[in-house]
Amino acid sequence: MKDSAWKQFCRLAILPSLLAPLCAWAHTTGISYADIEIHERHIDVRLRLNLRELQFARELDRNADLLVTREEVQLGFPGYLPSILEHVRMETAGVMGQGRLKEIDFLPERGEIECWLDFSFRQRLDAAVSMTVALHYLTDSGHWTLAQVRYDGRQEQRYFNLENPATQIVLFRSTASYLRLGWRYFNAALRRVTASVDLVLFVAGLVFIGTSWRGFCLPAMSLFLAQLATFALGISAGPVLPTRFVSSSLALSVIYVAAENLFIKEVSHRSWVAVFFGLIYGLGFSNLIQDMGLPEEGRVTALLGYQAGVGLSIACTVAVVYATVAWVGRLQRQRQAMALTSLCFMAFGIFEFVQRTF
Repeated sequence: MKDSAWKQFCRLAILPSLLAPLCAWAHTTGISYADIEIHERHIDVRLRLNLRELQFARELDRNADLLVTREEVQLGFPGYLPSILEHVRMETAGVMGQGRLKEIDFLPERGEIECWLDFSFRQRLDAAVSMTVALHYLTDSGHWTLAQVRYDGRQEQRYFNLENPATQIVLFRSTASYLRLGWRYFNAALRRVTASVDLVLFVAGLVFIGTSWRGFCLPAMSLFLAQLATFALGISAGPVLPTRFVSSSLALSVIYVAAENLFIKEVSHRSWVAVFFGLIYGLGFSNLIQDMGLPEEGRVTALLGYQAGVGLSIACTVAVVYATVAWVGRLQRQRQAMALTSLCFMAFGIFEFVQRTF
């Protein structure tokens, strides 16, 4: 009876040591590594994973001897390739790369699996490449993947985790790439002007009382050149004035020109008004584009595209105001119509100024 109890005690004592290797396989927070190289029509991805962190590590041990061999990895790992490709994706221009497993290796002494994936594309890679590496779904929520990305003689470091599972690399391999970049920032400028109508109302009020082409074109050109100067200054030197001050000043510009249109009959200094407030508009635009972000390559193209959008906004506003003034000139109550429009501009400017300042 005593001998049987002793044997039972020995079994219970040995059991934890037998379970220890299995417990070590439970996924824990860790780091995997990736080497990503972007070629002409395909992307090579080399992953280095810790076997014990993979949720399917137990299934690779086919003979259940608590020891995973290179042969077992070679036979079992390809079966989990669909799951790997579901969480490691490469995409460009809305087209997903076709992934396949090129090679796999297992280093038993280090407990690491190395697998080489190849993502092929039918089209030439000449645009933004989106990369998604979400290995935390196959390990644990705290997992990180550190990646080294190589392309066109350049090298960048990126990381992926639960909060940041995707990143993007912008390629510049042809003229079309630069045109796409310029178009993107051109549209960004148009959206900015459309979303906040300060510039539109200021330009409209600036040229509204013009009686000749000089009265329309000179203030508009002065505004554009002045904002271009401080735009370049803000890009090179960083923020010059506080953002809140700039925002309030833009609303004040609308109030000022509307007040002049109401109370001053002869206005001969509009170009100087355009220069003064244009300097502030340029600083505002430089702050906005820096918040948006500028690419390291193609920086000049992005800036030119943005300024082209600003210039087109000014030109279109002048053209619309010119046509409106020509139509209003036929009315008997031309002065009343201009006064009412100026009052509306002033009311908007006051509302925005109070909202942004206080």
